[in-house]
Amino acid sequence: LMIVPTSEEINYKKLPSNVVLPSQKEMIDYIYSKIKFNTVNVYDTINKNNDKYQMYYYLDHHWTTYAAYYAYLEYAKNNDIQPLDITDFDVELVTKDFNGTLYSKTNDYSRNSDSIYVFNRKNNLKVEYVYEDKVTDTMYEYSYLDKKDKYSLFLDNNHPLIIITNNDIITNKEIIVIKDSYANSLIPFLVNHFKKVHVIDPRYYNLSITSYLKENPNIKDGLIIYNANGLDDSSILGLE
Repeated sequence: LMIVPTSEEINYKKLPSNVVLPSQKEMIDYIYSKIKFNTVNVYDTINKNNDKYQMYYYLDHHWTTYAAYYAYLEYAKNNDIQPLDITDFDVELVTKDFNGTLYSKTNDYSRNSDSIYVFNRKNNLKVEYVYEDKVTDTMYEYSYLDKKDKYSLFLDNNHPLIIITNNDIITNKEIIVIKDSYANSLIPFLVNHFKKVHVIDPRYYNLSITSYLKENPNIKDGLIIYNANGLDDSSILGLE
């Protein structure tokens, strides 16, 4: 389980002094204390590196690709995986003109637009959007850069089920990722270590996840990833 703090938690000092919010850290620590399987603490590394790189978009509620990279390092450390160094990726600036969900709520035209980076690495991929009957060789849908919702370039927005196969990797390991949209910019890091990454978004996947696991016995690893605010509605998990 990986629960990701949001910007309002990490950047709370930038909020007006009269704003009082419940502590996401306390909530995350409490949930982790009750969990009987492995948990991944990304709070500390995001907080620690918040001044080194921009961890959250200013005008959108998502974390940036740099935050996702540091979360990937923590996942790797907790699962005996040798992570790739940041220098192993071709870090590409794909837009300087991202005005996301927070911009839409405030319409504050005085704010500078956000930049989006992608971490490219050459892999022979097969990306299957199962229920859309769509197959491609990339995890990025660059057409979104010409639209308002530019974060959706990661994994072509949200889908019920995506299966990503890395044809270059020498392993038979498979993982299931049960997630919200925060995971979309994390999954491009995971594909470097698994033959197949099965991505399920319970907000759109209406079948039994338990049955899916039984039908795919090669899946031995699993990651549940949600941002802290997303856990407010427990029904989205859809787990039996």
